[in-house]
Amino acid sequence: MNKRLLFLSLYLFFSSNIFSQKLSLASGFSFNHGIASTGWHIRSILKVKNKIFISPYFEKVRPNSNRIKDKYFGLSLGYDLLDLKKIQLSSMLGVENNLWSNHAEFNSKHAQESSLLYPLSFRINGSFSGIEISYISIYNFQWNELRSQISLGFDFYSLKVQNKAKQKKKSNMNIQSGFPWNNQKKKPLKSLNANL
Repeated sequence: MNKRLLFLSLYLFFSSNIFSQKLSLASGFSFNHGIASTGWHIRSILKVKNKIFISPYFEKVRPNSNRIKDKYFGLSLGYDLLDLKKIQLSSMLGVENNLWSNHAEFNSKHAQESSLLYPLSFRINGSFSGIEISYISIYNFQWNELRSQISLGFDFYSLKVQNKAKQKKKSNMNIQSGFPWNNQKKKPLKSLNANL
């Protein structure tokens, strides 16, 4: 219980307004390759430096996809290895708390109610007009376990930047339309000739 409270506290801390200007949030499909189980997850990316980010996440296995009933609370520190503006490749080193509710049904050294794991992950991410699509491969050395996460979400920072750009463009157009010389009507050519 104390470990769960620790991860929840860390999640709430890093999701505070201090980092909210560079926040993305995504959810999607999870797959455990070792035990062929499926599930869902939710993950946020919080940029703290130009290429450095923190990523808290929660993952749960679907009860009817496998005999194992477990879930993960995780926190990763990531670094952008490659940044092509719309596409990024990142590596992440993290710690996660695995909670295995029916561990007593299995005769395995890994079958514990609560385990701390230290996975290495790689993430490829595409961001298009504030919409994010990502694939994350998570490898747990302690259990020799490979998991995948496919996510769809929102990059709130990009959406905020785009909204500001639209407002600035609209404001500039309003200023230009308000200039006195833009509102003056040009005299017809015929009336000018008549005055000569």
